[in-house]
Amino acid sequence: MNELGKGTTIIPPITDIYNVHDRFYERSKKGTVHSVITTTFYPHFPKLLHELLPKNIHANVIVSCELFDKLRTEHRTEIVKFLDNELIHLFVYPKNMGLLSFLYNEYCIMLSPLTNKGDFDNKHIEYCNQGARNWGKELFEHYLNESRPITEL
Repeated sequence: MNELGKGTTIIPPITDIYNVHDRFYERSKKGTVHSVITTTFYPHFPKLLHELLPKNIHANVIVSCELFDKLRTEHRTEIVKFLDNELIHLFVYPKNMGLLSFLYNEYCIMLSPLTNKGDFDNKHIEYCNQGARNWGKELFEHYLNESRPITEL
């Protein structure tokens, strides 16, 4: 993990907990790909994905089995729209992810870890250097290689 370099720790106030990734998404809008590994579903996530589509940005999203079950039952209509879009690729990871979320684009990575006990932690760490982006790409590929594509509900 030495290749990550210096990161910025972000601890948003409770009122901004759902907006912690907004700056990251703004950077993604300038690139060609936005990749996510997540065990949680932020309420405005579909809106953010839809904002990437007109810019022809590919979105790769890997979710936990538990989150996939939740999305399938509570957000079915939205997920079907994503499945019908050639720019969005959804995957399910069959094992314990060991993190809350991980975001990766051409500019930065953002890691939202869990505590040592596996509980929610409101800390997020952002790294915006080449070493971190290389590490992030490898991490995403590791999870992707062990995931299965979601092609239908």
